[in-house]
Amino acid sequence: MSGRATNRGTLRGYAVGAGLFLLAYAIRLLAGAWFQVHYPYLTYFCAVVVTACLAGFWPALAVGVVSALVADLTYAPPVSALAQLPSMPIGGLMFLVAALACASVIAALRSSRDRLELERRRYAGLVVNRHLL
Repeated sequence: MSGRATNRGTLRGYAVGAGLFLLAYAIRLLAGAWFQVHYPYLTYFCAVVVTACLAGFWPALAVGVVSALVADLTYAPPVSALAQLPSMPIGGLMFLVAALACASVIAALRSSRDRLELERRRYAGLVVNRHLL
């Protein structure tokens, strides 16, 4: 794969992640205050998982970090929100660990699937060569 195609695929992955993050944020705003207070990371977790499935680990990592920061800054008390930034609350840290563990598993499964597909194509080529011989 050429460098240009790789860069285009990487940018597309981050664009998918950004779109899913914005969708999760919009759902949070539409869900109401009770949902936002009691489940501050739920829609963001879904965005990380879907980004990992569609775009890979690194875009999912970016969505996870941005989601944790936005959730903590948005749903923490305004006076202490910036003071909490260096020492992220335990909920945000646990969200990040769980989301990235899930994204890692999904990325490993995607990688295995891609290697299996490559091997399948290689064996299909060997079968064609065998029939030609």
